[in-house]
Amino acid sequence: MLGGTIYADTAHHELCVAAAMRPAPTASVPHVDRQRSVARRRNRAAKNAFIRYAQALGTTPQDIDKTICHQVGTAHKKLIFQTLGLDPAADFSTFEFLGNTGSAALPITAALAAERGHLQAGNRTALFGIGSGVNVISWGSIGRQCRSAAIPSRLRRPKRR
Repeated sequence: MLGGTIYADTAHHELCVAAAMRPAPTASVPHVDRQRSVARRRNRAAKNAFIRYAQALGTTPQDIDKTICHQVGTAHKKLIFQTLGLDPAADFSTFEFLGNTGSAALPITAALAAERGHLQAGNRTALFGIGSGVNVISWGSIGRQCRSAAIPSRLRRPKRR
């Protein structure tokens, strides 16, 4: 682990609440506008967090070999990677088959990335957890060893014959 940063923009804590707790969409604030507002604020928070992350670790987007990112959807991921100047091809994504796993996204996705060979020794890997509260946690590491033996057998993918 090289280090990490935490960034919170708590002024927007009301953006992501259970459907039963928020007012119903109205003509003046339809559901789509609320979702766009969440995405814009989440994106802004990710950018602010990434600036702090890059300064703390002395890195640039070009220095990052691999990424693991909490994914709430493909549009969100695309926007984040564009904003941060990161290569989407460097990311290992589990959203397509696990969906939005919330706070479990980073550890599950990192474990699967290691198991499937996405992470290699020496990779500079960035992990980004971006919640819609709007909170961001960022870690940076250089992989020493990535062994699937470190992953509990119940989480390992069965070998094909």
